[in-house]
Amino acid sequence: AIVAYDQAIEAAARAGFVQDEAFANERAARFHRRRGAPRVARIYLRDARLGYARWGAAAKVAQLDAHDPDLALAVPFGGARPAHGSSPVIPTRVADLDLETLLKATQAIAEEVELDALLRRSMRVLLESVGARRAVLLLAHRGGLQIRAVGAADGGVAVDAGAPFEDGAQVPPTLIRRIWRRGESEVYADVQQAPGAATDPRLRARRGGPTTSALCARFSHLGKPLGVLYFENDLAAGPFSEDRVRVLNVLAPQLAVSVRNARLHAAQDRFVPSQYLRSLNRADIVDVELGDHQAKEVTVFFSDMRGFTSLVEHMPPAEALEFVNRYMAYAEPAITEGGGFVDAYLGDGILALFDHPAHHAQDAVSAAIAVHRALDRLNVERRSQGRPSVRTGIGLNTGRVILGTIGGPQAMKCGVVGDAVNLASRIEGLTAEYRVRLLLADTTVERLGPAPPFDLRRAARVRVKGRAQPVTVYEVLDAEPEDVRDALLDIRDDYERAWSAYHAGDVEAAHAGFVACAERAPDDALSVIYRDRAEALRAGGVPPDWDGTVRY
Repeated sequence: AIVAYDQAIEAAARAGFVQDEAFANERAARFHRRRGAPRVARIYLRDARLGYARWGAAAKVAQLDAHDPDLALAVPFGGARPAHGSSPVIPTRVADLDLETLLKATQAIAEEVELDALLRRSMRVLLESVGARRAVLLLAHRGGLQIRAVGAADGGVAVDAGAPFEDGAQVPPTLIRRIWRRGESEVYADVQQAPGAATDPRLRARRGGPTTSALCARFSHLGKPLGVLYFENDLAAGPFSEDRVRVLNVLAPQLAVSVRNARLHAAQDRFVPSQYLRSLNRADIVDVELGDHQAKEVTVFFSDMRGFTSLVEHMPPAEALEFVNRYMAYAEPAITEGGGFVDAYLGDGILALFDHPAHHAQDAVSAAIAVHRALDRLNVERRSQGRPSVRTGIGLNTGRVILGTIGGPQAMKCGVVGDAVNLASRIEGLTAEYRVRLLLADTTVERLGPAPPFDLRRAARVRVKGRAQPVTVYEVLDAEPEDVRDALLDIRDDYERAWSAYHAGDVEAAHAGFVACAERAPDDALSVIYRDRAEALRAGGVPPDWDGTVRY
């Protein structure tokens, strides 16, 4: 049957019956799939799609693409079929190249702007189009190369944040270094014949195994090398023909442009968060103009490291900068993964915004708790090194702000302005005075709904300069270590009664309540602070206009 199918295909091709050739290819593909040879079936199916496309059978092409979308991404060729019992031979006639499909493959690479997604899609396209069983993509990084993606024709594509290649686990390092240095593509029917194979760790370890063909090429953008592509095939005989290299030469420049664009897109996001652009109804930073703005309700996140000066005053500048960046490496992911984005790094402080229309307040509180959990892990690391712990206060406030572009004719930045930002900063300052980790404004608590999913207690009622109404500030107990939180939950009801008595002017009841709370939870700074304040009022008397509000 295999021979008969091949004879039918060849006869139809010689006679110029494109539709019959396509139909025979499709039937052969089904036959090979039923007998458990999916890779061989895929070769026939690609040529079937090519034939139907030439015949103009758009509906049939669409049907094949719907069943197997990756067919439209691979660059197919016509050519010889595998003989009965032999390994598949990759067809290589470039004259049969489907230009439309090649353009689709190029477009598939071009339309991805996120780097990891781009690498996954590009590897799938290249594996199919170059005829490889396995592929590895390396990208330039600080003067060297790192493995960023590894793919297999019969498996998936694994994307790595950046793995070394010199150990030979994934690629032959002598070949990779030579291609990276010289920039010329190299093709080997047997990679064991490559220069330096005798000393290469990967090739030496695989000596005596199946014959493996290899294709290795550098890709560049505007003359600047960006990376290296390495392909292997241990099934087909000499799969990487001159025509396959030409296909790679067509696709590699688009890969280089797309990698460059993805890196620029990622860099743009680091300096101008995509949430800003969405808020300004702009698709790209080049569309932003001075004065663009949007008013919206957000929850503002303000954090500051306590005792920063004493921590870094004896450090050399480089060490101090490394310390701050290490701190940010723990804090920032908790913010961004929680739905927020950083507006500004203020030395050792962070100003971030949460803007989800339905649950920005809950997102901000959850992220602030996550920041403290991350910093707890950092402190475990620091204590193991004999270094002091890092302590941070976070203040949250919800309100309307203006997101917009700020600056002059020559320089501008995206930023946020509004009273809500100022109040968040003030509330963060209260965390140091009251010696707590996380405080919320009453507006944020209101947005959490009637049954907040967090354990809260009232911390203070403050009158902030410039605001007519006092602000009630709440502590989030969930931000504390588990043992501290449990102790605070145990006294919370008694604490709240004492707090109400204190602000109502019943200092005797307040003092007794806070004394009891401080005895049961000696580490509770708020109980100790209010105990001492109530004691001072007992001694000095309660002012006639007393409401417990403090100016700040």
